[in-house]
Amino acid sequence: MMFARDQGTPVQILCPIHVDGIGLVFPPKTDFYGWDAVEKYIKESKTPVRLGYHSPASAPRVVLETALKRAGLKVTENPNDFDAEVLLVDLKGSRNLLPAFTGSQVDGWVGPSHYPETADVQGIGKIVLNLKDFPPQGQWYDFPCCTLAAREDSIKAHPEIYQALTQLLHNSANWAMENRREAAKINADIIGIPQEAVEAATIVFTTTPTEKWMEGVKLYVDVLNDLGKFNGEMKGKDFNDIRNFFFDFSFINKVK
Repeated sequence: MMFARDQGTPVQILCPIHVDGIGLVFPPKTDFYGWDAVEKYIKESKTPVRLGYHSPASAPRVVLETALKRAGLKVTENPNDFDAEVLLVDLKGSRNLLPAFTGSQVDGWVGPSHYPETADVQGIGKIVLNLKDFPPQGQWYDFPCCTLAAREDSIKAHPEIYQALTQLLHNSANWAMENRREAAKINADIIGIPQEAVEAATIVFTTTPTEKWMEGVKLYVDVLNDLGKFNGEMKGKDFNDIRNFFFDFSFINKVK
């Protein structure tokens, strides 16, 4: 949505759809779990540890790079920088996450649910960190992912439709959280993955834009500006500059 707005599409975010649901995956025979073990593995490696991601502007990539840097590790995307401790690798799409260990493309990868859980269930990878385990401890929750968004002209022309759609998503999120097993079966059938993988996911379905969620959006803005990803309306703006035109919470504030 940020890229769409940056490129001239007058889009606004109306509410979250879900949060969290991010995992770091290593090869299936990995015998450790948790940040301390991951950090030890990285620091003991004689070459930069190659960690893949599926999209440069994705939540998993933003979380991974931010967490690694906050932990004091040197991160690069330059394959010739052998002084770095971690080399980030663009795997060019989520379809390339599950087969990423074939041919040793990477040492690990970070991805959104249900890719980590599917890798774990199918025995082609092992989750070594869930979102809550990334450093610093206690930082990573309510982190933004998918949202409901629309063009400003469409919102103004059809407010009753967006109110109904927001209410529907709000009701659906509540139902999915209250009926996780049944929701997992439905999603597994639709996505075409084992129900066990869906049940193991750490996704939280919610339409509430909490302060922590807004803090996560701010992190997106800061990181993408630092990476030079914006070239239009969003370029050089901080979170306070965009919050008045990038969000419209009037519909979610009226749900029953």
